[in-house]
Amino acid sequence: MNTAFCCAQVADGIDKIGPCGGGGGEHCDVTKIPHSLESITVRNGLIVDSIQFSYRDREGTLRTTECWGGPGGFEDVTVRLNSVLVHLSTLKRMSGTYAPFSEDETIVITSLTFVTSDNVKYGPLGTGGGATFDIHLTDGSIVGFFVRAGWFIDAIGVYVRR
Repeated sequence: MNTAFCCAQVADGIDKIGPCGGGGGEHCDVTKIPHSLESITVRNGLIVDSIQFSYRDREGTLRTTECWGGPGGFEDVTVRLNSVLVHLSTLKRMSGTYAPFSEDETIVITSLTFVTSDNVKYGPLGTGGGATFDIHLTDGSIVGFFVRAGWFIDAIGVYVRR
């Protein structure tokens, strides 16, 4: 399946791509434009229940988002990119799936997979199934996220630094 992504420049060298998934939930976004991604924590089970991440803004201030999504799921997975414990690594790829879920057939993100610049793969997180999407960067890196979320992650998009 070919997926077309909406792309908008939000600052010099920073683009916003997406979102992919359904139209439910509330819009959740960062308060300051991200410059580099530090870590991502995804809570998942059958689907992707929530996401939270830490990033540095353009001034170098470390910021952590609220936990976007719901409390369900049974596994928390944390991807650490830039910390004292890990050498400098960037996020080059995010892929996943989305499909109807629950009695009301709400379209949600059913899985996410992340790949770093070191070719380390995290995921799939969630059981998957449904339509696929793949944001794969050869130049630049993923530096943040924005979502539509309620009890689950309904849709997800990325900030990219080129």
